[in-house]
Amino acid sequence: MRAGTLFRLVLMGLAGTLALPTVVSALALKGPAAGARAADGDPAVIATVSVGDYPYSVAVNPSTNRIYVANAGSDGVLVIDGATNAVVATVPADGDPAVNPNTNLIYLANGNTGNVSVIDGASNTVVATVAVGLEFGGPAVNPSTNRIYLRNRWGNKVSVIDGASNTVITSVAVGALPEAVAVNPSTNLIYVTHALSGNVSVIDGVSNTVVASVAVGLMPLGVAVNPSTNRIYVANYHSPKVSVIDGVSNTVVATIAVGIDPGGVAVNPSTNRIYVLNSQSDNVSVIDGASNTVVATVAVGSVPCAVAVDPSTNRIYVANCNDDTVSVIDATVPPEPTDTVTPGPPVPPTPAPPPATPTSSNLPGVGGNVMPPSTGIAAEPRGSAGGSGWTVGAYAALAGLGTAVAIGGAWYAKRKRAA
Repeated sequence: MRAGTLFRLVLMGLAGTLALPTVVSALALKGPAAGARAADGDPAVIATVSVGDYPYSVAVNPSTNRIYVANAGSDGVLVIDGATNAVVATVPADGDPAVNPNTNLIYLANGNTGNVSVIDGASNTVVATVAVGLEFGGPAVNPSTNRIYLRNRWGNKVSVIDGASNTVITSVAVGALPEAVAVNPSTNLIYVTHALSGNVSVIDGVSNTVVASVAVGLMPLGVAVNPSTNRIYVANYHSPKVSVIDGVSNTVVATIAVGIDPGGVAVNPSTNRIYVLNSQSDNVSVIDGASNTVVATVAVGSVPCAVAVDPSTNRIYVANCNDDTVSVIDATVPPEPTDTVTPGPPVPPTPAPPPATPTSSNLPGVGGNVMPPSTGIAAEPRGSAGGSGWTVGAYAALAGLGTAVAIGGAWYAKRKRAA
């Protein structure tokens, strides 16, 4: 789900092995001003929140409308209030965040210390510390089972934490260099990308064993799941495309071209929209999960490297590594304008014509046209605008009606500023 892992790969000295291109973005593309919407109703940036130095990971709690942002160059994880888009707290711990919305606990995986800090979302304090091991991260939570999954890149395994006891209960051997983890709480399956081998390992959460391996694109990084459709989305950095995996058959059913160097990916299961970060083009591709097509592209900040979705508010949060901000995207499409009909002025009744003077040409049985008895309504000749004998009064009433019609090679190019 997170693209910050791409830049950590470069830090680890894998740039030569993986042939990573240098990610350089000197200009921050800001998108629409705060509060603005695209005129056609496409998703748009409505706010830009200043955060710490080099934000590389972000997570959302839809139950509390809180957003958690990890920064590589400054201490603590920042807490954003989704209602005000303001930073309201700093958690006194560091690490890649993942949230269990059912328990309101946040898990910060710090691969440098080898610990996971467990944060109480109500008090923003550390309530437990779980020792896991060095060089792990990319946490993902299954709120249905209260299990937390962390990949260990160099150990080629995934560690499983029991959220009730805050202990590591097992480790699952996977392929080389596991990179990112995502969970389907509906099927209790866990998906792990492998950047070098170009595949995704599928773990059964009951047996804690690998039950399948799915080949995807070149250098898969981010992964996200839509539990409503049982589709898994994998961002292939070097393709650059998104692979769509069917969770039933474990096969790739679609491949979608996106922007330059896609890394992070997130899903809104409520709308069936998928959001893909393009780190070189400084934007987000929006995919419609029904048609597997890109339906919008949203400009964000410089080098977007992490993304998370709040399905309750339909807002998307993008951490921009190179300009120390989080872009807030509103994906709610405004309703179509409706016509409002305003009645015109009252139309006076049409006076009845004077009685006809009998003549030899209009008397019944004499020949010529027969005039019916007067009804008080002027007759319309057929073939006129109405075509069916509309009255003058009807035309006048229609004319009186009015209408009114109411939107990484740059992992440390930005860097920890000074040691």
